[in-house]
Amino acid sequence: MDGDYLAILAIKAAVEIKNYISGKDDYFSNVEEFSAVIKKYQKSCHPGTSDEFPYLPLKEAMEIDSDGKIYDNHELSLEMNLLYLELKNVGRLPEERLQNLRNFLVQASVQYCLNVGRGCFL
Repeated sequence: MDGDYLAILAIKAAVEIKNYISGKDDYFSNVEEFSAVIKKYQKSCHPGTSDEFPYLPLKEAMEIDSDGKIYDNHELSLEMNLLYLELKNVGRLPEERLQNLRNFLVQASVQYCLNVGRGCFL
């Protein structure tokens, strides 16, 4: 999975949420695609976890968003599951949560851009 692709996908998802909040559109194709990527590569504590996904930028964005640290794969897996659930239910979230999710997606995009070319496979 390419970090450039994820940076673009995250920022497009953030724009979709912004458009939804402002009443311009309720089209969530990029949100849905980002959600599917998160679900597919959700880190787990079990052997055989795929290391073909750049987890580090996502982890760093989550830490910035929450002002906390993610210490192990189990915590990362839980956070990714929560993110997946929010993305899947984006049309039902309250506006404040939508704004937070949009801000997180922007931060995720920034982190993926900053980590291009860096070994970011946890």
